[in-house]
Amino acid sequence: MLLGCTATARKPQSCRFVIDWNSSTPDRERAIWLAYLMYRAQHAGPTNVCGSEETVVIPTFDQEVQARDETLKTYHRLQQHDPELDLAYFDDLSRVAGAGFMREYVWVYLRQKSWTQEPSGLRESEFEIWRESNLKGHVPQTQGAVKVIASTP
Repeated sequence: MLLGCTATARKPQSCRFVIDWNSSTPDRERAIWLAYLMYRAQHAGPTNVCGSEETVVIPTFDQEVQARDETLKTYHRLQQHDPELDLAYFDDLSRVAGAGFMREYVWVYLRQKSWTQEPSGLRESEFEIWRESNLKGHVPQTQGAVKVIASTP
């Protein structure tokens, strides 16, 4: 799936966002990850890294928190229509959000090298205590990627 964007570099250039999506994931789970990737692509904003090679777009900390929150809302809406929808990762994420630790979760489990400054207000010590009893055996996941490439005229 492609979404359009105009880059803000020295010389404005037309870019395409590309959803790199794992089609081998089971259908129900794949729909949730597609929602995550669509949210990420929609909120990636203009980029100045648009070149002739596909480049993975690394979200900011806030973008990742928002993407996980929105994806979780999608998961809950789908569960209303499909009560048998039960995905361990998103059930774990539901507990994280319910306890008010989404920002801490993203920082601890999903931190990117580009996030050089720790966000203010994180409750890391409280999260550490909470996760010891609530996330035993938890494996963080991200399926798919958002990429950007220069559009061909």
